[in-house]
Amino acid sequence: MRIKIITAVVSFLILFQVVAAEQKIGINVGPRFSKSFGHTNYELNALVGYDQSTPIYARSKLEFPMDAVWGGAGFEIYGMNDGRKDWTAEISYMTNVNDPGGKMKDADWFTSPGYQSVQFGYTESDAVLTSFIINAEVSKRIYSWANASTYLMLGFRYQKIEQDIIGFSGWQLNDELEKIFFSGDEEALYYKVTYSMPMAGIKYNLDFNPRSSLALTAAYLLTFADDLDDHLLRYKVSDADGTGYGFMSNLYFRRYLSGMNSISRIYIDFVADFMTMKIETDQTQVWYGDDPATPEVDDTGTILPDIPHEITSLQFNLGVNIGVTF
Repeated sequence: MRIKIITAVVSFLILFQVVAAEQKIGINVGPRFSKSFGHTNYELNALVGYDQSTPIYARSKLEFPMDAVWGGAGFEIYGMNDGRKDWTAEISYMTNVNDPGGKMKDADWFTSPGYQSVQFGYTESDAVLTSFIINAEVSKRIYSWANASTYLMLGFRYQKIEQDIIGFSGWQLNDELEKIFFSGDEEALYYKVTYSMPMAGIKYNLDFNPRSSLALTAAYLLTFADDLDDHLLRYKVSDADGTGYGFMSNLYFRRYLSGMNSISRIYIDFVADFMTMKIETDQTQVWYGDDPATPEVDDTGTILPDIPHEITSLQFNLGVNIGVTF
């Protein structure tokens, strides 16, 4: 997947170089750093029985923290026309450099139509995060007025998230509806989700003066998600994939540290980035061993298909880019 993305981006760059042969070509390149906030999570509702004719569902929500520090780099090539950028093509890569500060949260409820939900369990755990984001965009100026320009933007964003969930501390209701508290320190769960997101949107650029500018991007995301949840303590793998939608927006303030007459110009960007997405699909659960939560039966080989499954993510980043323009 990663090789396909890089190949597609390189093809874009070659195409733009050919089209813009008569224009002045520029390059921006440099490292990027950010602090992220938010989470990626999934929620499912499984039918577990009936009270007379009323269905009873077990609702489970797992929330995986994303508050980590990220580092990476970006590369942009652009063509100048009429003293401003006429088109751009860029690619960036970011990966986390530490684990989330927040806890992974797992909550469970019994729900039934027309009745109040009853929460019967809750745990918190530490998370070890391995994740990266590849973002590729091309844009073309479609309108200019005074010191402002509007661009049509097309792009593709790919994000892979892996979390090893270590330890657990929480409670569960017993048959007398009393909270029983428990904890452990072993690895409890492994979670992996990938988001593939073609996007289209508008980019707006405002030049305050030759050394300062502001850029705002807003884009719609067509989101393809694939997740896998391995409950190691219950010998159960749950997986799902589906298509949904999302929204992405970012705000850049750029300040050049040298004047227009320099052969190369150093700049610094202050960045705020927001992304949210939602996918509704079905999950399949497979027991590859005997679940200790149900000692009365051997669960090995049991398959539960078509469980309503919702994948969502809300991510916010504050960052700094340092680069050089050639």
